[in-house]
Amino acid sequence: ERELWKEDLDALLGPIEDNCERVQWADIAALGDREFASRFEDASRPCIVQGLMDGWAAYSEWSLEGLAERFGSETFKCGETDEGDEVEVTLEGFREYTASNHDDVPLYVFDEAWSDEGR
Repeated sequence: ERELWKEDLDALLGPIEDNCERVQWADIAALGDREFASRFEDASRPCIVQGLMDGWAAYSEWSLEGLAERFGSETFKCGETDEGDEVEVTLEGFREYTASNHDDVPLYVFDEAWSDEGR
């Protein structure tokens, strides 16, 4: 799925060329903080760190499908009517919507009370 997105972006924009060195996360860990700082930070050299999220559970578990499987019946606000009433959709309903959506201005979901609930 991630590769498909990258291919779509490359097809849309064409190849992007830059002068940033690619550095694998495992190589940075082997370099140590001081060597990394000397090589990149102190020298003001940008780099792209690759592989940082490899093995990160949330990267694979937080897919829309996985979240819908766990929280599919939860409702989220996705808009308001002209009268100001909330329009809600379940996460499963939103997953189904996104699977076939081609709207110019697609729906999105949010939880206004998220920060108030201490999640």
